[in-house]
Amino acid sequence: MGPECDPSDSLRTFGTVVQALREHAGFSRVEFGEVVRFSKHTVESVELGRRMPDESFVQRGDVTLQIVPLEAGLHACLDGPVRLLETPKGQRLTYSEGQQNGRLISDPKEVSLLYQRYDTLRSQAALTAKDSRGLLERLRGEL
Repeated sequence: MGPECDPSDSLRTFGTVVQALREHAGFSRVEFGEVVRFSKHTVESVELGRRMPDESFVQRGDVTLQIVPLEAGLHACLDGPVRLLETPKGQRLTYSEGQQNGRLISDPKEVSLLYQRYDTLRSQAALTAKDSRGLLERLRGEL
């Protein structure tokens, strides 16, 4: 995990999503930590926006990063950040983040539309998931 830091809006939003999904699934922080292989303290730090998972989280195999360069111009997801989620039972959910709020979306029609937009965005990415991770690792080493 990354170091503890002052919560930013993005970290707090990410933490809120993690907490909402954990609670929706009916897990305590301890139970969720066992599933994702983090301590209760680490889960709490993520949920409170003090910590963001580092590259060990990304290397787990259930998270994919793919970079779309700014030069690509318009793309399918210009309405703001969205997170696509799938429960262990196969239920698909999305979390859409706005400037003053975010919302967990479970309506199948809305979820399907956001998954379609994501597929379009992935097709526009200039780098593969492997190349994107390599770029992020190089950038992290330069900081």
